Amino acid sequence: MNAKEINNTQFKDAIRIAFSNDKDVFALYCPLVEVQNVDDIVNDISKRIGKDGKEATIKGVYEKSKLVGYYVYDKHTLVSFALSVEYRTRKYLNNLFSLIRSDMKGHIQAYMWSRNFRAIKYLCKQGMKIGNQDELITHLIL
Repeated sequence: MNAKEINNTQFKDAIRIAFSNDKDVFALYCPLVEVQNVDDIVNDISKRIGKDGKEATIKGVYEKSKLVGYYVYDKHTLVSFALSVEYRTRKYLNNLFSLIRSDMKGHIQAYMWSRNFRAIKYLCKQGMKIGNQDELITHLIL
């Protein structure tokens, strides 16, 4: 598994690949945004990263030459990440965080929607700790 910087079109493809066939994503997604389908998620994430992530690095995650996910980071903040459903096994999830950790070097923080227990659990398994948490946002640190 490897990662490389991708353009906006590839980023949208990566988001779509990561969330297609994920039947749980709608219940875990931002509670402030109404999403009906994967295209709504693609548009929302790409718009947010484009608006708020002017300094963000966007990387596509590849298994061999196949795009299977993405992650986005800005300085020491992991902004967004996802892998295709079929690659959400221990091996690939561990590889994903190794790529993230290698790129971000040192202190890492992430802000997750508190309802996204799946991502929070994953980050905790990777060694991150919950710093602060309220009904809306969970702050994790490493």
